[in-house]
Amino acid sequence: MRTIFIVLMLLPTLLSAQIKVDDVGDGWKSRVDSAIQLIQKVSPDAWALLDSTTNKVEFWLGDRSSTRPDPAFGKGTILLAVDDIELGVFNVAAVLVHESLHLSFHQKKLRLEAKQEELTAYLWELLFLMQVPGCPFWLIHNAEYQIKTIYSDK
Repeated sequence: MRTIFIVLMLLPTLLSAQIKVDDVGDGWKSRVDSAIQLIQKVSPDAWALLDSTTNKVEFWLGDRSSTRPDPAFGKGTILLAVDDIELGVFNVAAVLVHESLHLSFHQKKLRLEAKQEELTAYLWELLFLMQVPGCPFWLIHNAEYQIKTIYSDK
């Protein structure tokens, strides 16, 4: 009975442990873990995509978050820009949702024109953000702005 209780207590940790997150200090790993839990809670579809496409989350000093797809078309890595971490858990969740769609396109060998792929990723991100209770308006506004900017440049 005690073993069952321990397993049930650890189950949320074990489920979210599928995606490895670098632990570099400053509470960044816990922010990513919180963002993953938010995605799981809010959107089963966004969670399923993130889980099926992402093996690892790493941190980097680039000016924006990106991905490192698996050359063998398996699960890839999301490279989370330090500036995106500093904007909080809601932003980290938005980035993970956005970048996981890019990984999905690579995994499925879908080749879209760069602007079309980015437009689709922002639409996916916006769909997610609109489901998040208490989502900061500036995040929704940013996704809408990016969509309008990309669309007007087509």
